[in-house]
Amino acid sequence: MKRLIIMSIFLFTLNSFGQFSNKKMDRLVTELTQMVTDSSYINPDPSILQELDEPILEYWVKDSMTYNEASPKPKFSDNETYSTLQKIYRDRKGIESDFIIMTKCENPAIRVYGFWALLKNKHIETANEILKKEVSETVYWDSFGCEVFPRESEDLMTELLENHKKYGS
Repeated sequence: MKRLIIMSIFLFTLNSFGQFSNKKMDRLVTELTQMVTDSSYINPDPSILQELDEPILEYWVKDSMTYNEASPKPKFSDNETYSTLQKIYRDRKGIESDFIIMTKCENPAIRVYGFWALLKNKHIETANEILKKEVSETVYWDSFGCEVFPRESEDLMTELLENHKKYGS
């Protein structure tokens, strides 16, 4: 069942992402969508210990360091998901319109990553406009690999924006 759900999302993604600026960008977003989408048979409410009959989809957002490995390299990432995001927003593989398309995706993790790509490329005004329109959904924020926090996508985007203002990209 889990494979069926992920395969359905993958096929939907292939159909809906044909609108990016180039094929490499299209491939990277499809790859990222597969990485951030999972399914679970456990009730998302931690106070209810119950296994579900049908799986629910979970959307994961990972920071640059999730396995507690440090490096002096400024663009270091120790996880494949964030490394794929770096390929999307760096080296002109994606342009502002690509990131805006990502922020309109049905998958809330892809919306967060599109928003983050806008911030990384200094499109702050566009990011602010996107944030105003965000319809919040739950994502699982994996910041340091030890604890995963369910967060509302709008709250996570707001935190990313505040951190960008304080510390830069």
